[in-house]
Amino acid sequence: MMSTFFLAVGFILMISACARRAYLDITGRWVPIEGYVFGAVVSFIGALLILIGILLTAAP
Repeated sequence: MMSTFFLAVGFILMISACARRAYLDITGRWVPIEGYVFGAVVSFIGALLILIGILLTAAP
């Protein structure tokens, strides 16, 4: 159950960060560097949560 939670939250964070970046690139809106750093941090946290979910799933 917890592995599914970690996988879902990590997936949502990764998709939201990627979608935000794609939206900003497509629309050509200017974002300060802090926005890109925030997106990278959110993506990193999402990747960690996905990794934790995978490890919890593989645990006996």
